[in-house]
Amino acid sequence: MKHQYVRFYGVQDYEKVVEDEEDAKYSYSINKGLLRWEAYAFGEETFNMLFGIAGVVIFIIIFTSVFCIRNSFAISITEKMKMYGELASVGATKKQIRKSVIDEAIILGTIRCATWNIIWTICNFCSFKNSWSSTWGISI
Repeated sequence: MKHQYVRFYGVQDYEKVVEDEEDAKYSYSINKGLLRWEAYAFGEETFNMLFGIAGVVIFIIIFTSVFCIRNSFAISITEKMKMYGELASVGATKKQIRKSVIDEAIILGTIRCATWNIIWTICNFCSFKNSWSSTWGISI
């Protein structure tokens, strides 16, 4: 008895494959378990369960990330308040401290924006370069 191993491309229902079993050139058996794990036979309930689990995991990740970021900001603010207290204790006026805060924000914001714009441009160029060459045959 010969077994022919066939890879099915585009088959949505593996039961349609066995409709013409009498006319088959080779005898074969269908491994329903393997096809189910290759996502040919997942039911709607299975996908709903997987999406539900993914949603819970994403919620947990976002929830813990928010608290980590909040904690980082709280630590940063405490450190900055200590620094501003030290500046005030050596004689800095409120106007000088406010100018220091604004200058720091402008410098850091400019550096961050410029850095992310460069990174974003490089990533877009690389992704478009690959998509253009594979889709339209255009090489950059």
